[in-house]
Amino acid sequence: MLPASVRTGAERRHRRCKRGGAFQDNSDAVLPKTRRADNATPGGSAVVAADLTVIFRRTRGPGRIFQGLSMHRFTLAAASLVVTTSAFAADALPPLAGEAAGAPHVSGYGEAYLGGVRFVGDDYTTRVGGGAARVNIAFAQRWNLQGDVSYDRIWGHYDPLDATRGAIHGFYRDPDRFAAGIFGAYTTFGFGDGVNVYNHAVGPEAQLYLGNLTLYGQASVGQLAVNDFRGDQWGVRAVARYFVHQNLRLDAEFAFNRTDYNDAYEDLVGAAVQAMYRFDETPWAVFGRYEFERRKFETSTEDTRANKFVIGLRASFGSSTLFDEDRNGATMDTYRPASVISTK
Repeated sequence: MLPASVRTGAERRHRRCKRGGAFQDNSDAVLPKTRRADNATPGGSAVVAADLTVIFRRTRGPGRIFQGLSMHRFTLAAASLVVTTSAFAADALPPLAGEAAGAPHVSGYGEAYLGGVRFVGDDYTTRVGGGAARVNIAFAQRWNLQGDVSYDRIWGHYDPLDATRGAIHGFYRDPDRFAAGIFGAYTTFGFGDGVNVYNHAVGPEAQLYLGNLTLYGQASVGQLAVNDFRGDQWGVRAVARYFVHQNLRLDAEFAFNRTDYNDAYEDLVGAAVQAMYRFDETPWAVFGRYEFERRKFETSTEDTRANKFVIGLRASFGSSTLFDEDRNGATMDTYRPASVISTK
């Protein structure tokens, strides 16, 4: 509703114009120059009120009044749309290009070792050697796929015996908290002509990250095959890795495995300690490892014990330190018996 003073003035001018015979053409007053109030800001209510007052005072005829109002409203609406669009564009999030899936991160290592194993009660030390290669592919942010290949051999005083092992691990990893997944392994043993020995195992595995300490647990079920014989197996394994600093790692390991031979079973108990050092800003690391292993049949009063000492060299890729490799790289593995399978 227009103010009474504005409405009365407009009506008087309308009557005077009508008595003159025609409405005067005041088109130059439709869009008057606007004077800004001293205390007003652009787009403020004072400017809008001043614009409307000037339009009503200088425009003759109701037709011109509504034409001026329509034009001014359109101008205000367009200005508001421009301001709103600019503000939205300023506040809008940038394109999500940074969230696009990148190339999978690939890392891993290869290692080789040499040493000796001695069975308790023997006067001989049998030579041992072998190696392993592991590759981890991190994809879809925290999912990982790792593949392992290893080879172990003993020779010297006894007939040569070797084992070739392959494993695959699939797991989810939060490098600040934990990793959890499943694995599968297959091993073939070389006993010479006419003897075909292999086993396979599957199971869950998980790692817990506690600052400089990694706790690793693994369980498995599987089967041992010797020619036509089949024996069910199951086992558990626990590993603790402590990082004195990022390139010095100390390990302790315990494993238990049972094989059911139908009328009897054989238990294997294994334990190991290891120290590994990686040279700063290089891919090269050296390690030393001691393993103890005890095998015993349920129906026997005797057991077989072995002590194994090795030193080795590792070359890594895709990681900067041993700690980085543990939390972001090829961190999973499987148990490798000290004596492959007891030769006694």
